[in-house]
Amino acid sequence: MSGKTKVVCAGAGVAAFWAWAAYSLASPSGLPMVWEKYRRVSALQEEKADLVRDNELLRQRNRRLADDPEELEKAIRERMNKVRPGDTEFLLEGSPETPAAPGRSVAP
Repeated sequence: MSGKTKVVCAGAGVAAFWAWAAYSLASPSGLPMVWEKYRRVSALQEEKADLVRDNELLRQRNRRLADDPEELEKAIRERMNKVRPGDTEFLLEGSPETPAAPGRSVAP
C-alpha cells in the first residue's frame, strides 16, 4: 500500500468511527438512556439517605424505650388507646378518637 492509500484508509476509519460514535450517542440507547440511568441512580440515592435517616431515628426511639420504662409504658398506652386506672381521658369533639354519636359514622 502506498502512503496516500494508508492516509485515505486511516481517514475513512476515523470518519467511520466518529459516525458510529455520533449515531450511538444520539440513539435512544445512547445519551438519553445514560441520563435516565443517572436520574434514577440519583433518586435511589436520595431514597436510601431518607431510609438511613428514618432507620437511625427508629433505633434512637428503641433505645429510649428500652432505657426508660415510663416512656415505654406511655408508648404502649398511646398505641393501644389505654389509660391508667384512675386517670381521666378527655375526648375533644372533632378529634379522630371521638366516638360517633348514635346513628352517625366517623369520617375516615
